[in-house]
Amino acid sequence: LQLLDEQCMVSWGSDDKFSLSLYSNCEKNDRFTVGSAQRVRNQFSVEHYAGPVEYTVESWLEKNKDQLPAASVELLESSDFELIGQIKKYVRSEGAKLTTKSLGKQFSDSLKILRSRIDTTVPHYVRCLKPNDELAPDNFDPKEIVDQLRYCGVLEAVRVSRAGYPTRYPHDVFMSRFYMLCPNRLIDTGNLSPYHDESTGNLTEDQKQLKRLVSRVATDVWKLEHEVYQRRLSMERKQLGEDAPKVQQQPKDASDVHALARPETLDEFLMLDFSSRCAVAGLQLGKTKVFLRRDAFDFIEAIRNEKFGKNVTKISKTWRRHYTRKYYFYSIACIIRIQCLFRKAQARMKTDELMKVFKEYLRMKDASRKIARSYRNHYALMREGAEFRQKK
Repeated sequence: LQLLDEQCMVSWGSDDKFSLSLYSNCEKNDRFTVGSAQRVRNQFSVEHYAGPVEYTVESWLEKNKDQLPAASVELLESSDFELIGQIKKYVRSEGAKLTTKSLGKQFSDSLKILRSRIDTTVPHYVRCLKPNDELAPDNFDPKEIVDQLRYCGVLEAVRVSRAGYPTRYPHDVFMSRFYMLCPNRLIDTGNLSPYHDESTGNLTEDQKQLKRLVSRVATDVWKLEHEVYQRRLSMERKQLGEDAPKVQQQPKDASDVHALARPETLDEFLMLDFSSRCAVAGLQLGKTKVFLRRDAFDFIEAIRNEKFGKNVTKISKTWRRHYTRKYYFYSIACIIRIQCLFRKAQARMKTDELMKVFKEYLRMKDASRKIARSYRNHYALMREGAEFRQKK
């Protein structure tokens, strides 16, 4: 863009001279290529992710000057409208010198402002892809999608990111997400290596807990990774035969390569210093972030999910025990109440039957008394009548 602005500033600038200046200044760049046929046509090629892209410098100076035709400028200058009078000074006509910012300069300044704004934020990019070339609905072409991803550099960016530390957590986010992996992070014992003096006296309390958590996570990741590694070697020995020699397994991709040799035992792992243990496990503790390799992140997530699974099972078990115990006592109370009500009804029925019998007994007793009384009266009258007849 600077070369283009230089050609626009001078009166003798042209597309041909711009192309010659471009060839002489950029031909040593690895991404800039130009052939003999392209020199004749004022063309050049730039190597992008999608491959070489050919450009033609025809009318670049005219477009970069961003000038209006002379007739249009004369029309604006002849206008009496107040607003047109205010913008006359910003209008560039054909043949005028480049005194204000060119189109390329405006684009460059806008790009710098955008970059500074992006650096102060956490952007998330959305990549739009065409599902097919026919623009037809419900037609997904996998090959077309893969080609677009490759040409846009997405696959290359993913590959480069996986080769390094693609997952990065700020300290507070890492602590809040994985704190359950180190429940006793308030003390050094059991978290840091016993073979080294890794005291955290000169750190803040949050930094101490973070270092203990990272050390504990590195140890757990190494244990899980070593277990998977030994299991894989055992399966390979079984496939090759029981008498096959033990062969050191080579890592399959660049993300599995560590700068240090793989420790064979837990003691060998703990004998390493803090940074070396983290490097072997696939994570690093930075000043503001914790960096994780792809495999280390997968192992940590697996350990976290296992912890959550156990805790969920324990919570579920405790809740079911509490609910069952509460239901049991409720059932016992209901059974006792039902029994009380049944015994009450049974006792009431029995009492009613006894009252009927008792009432019948009282009725018969009263009737027997009446009969006895009537009989005694009759007997007394009979005996008195007999005595009276004898006296006569």
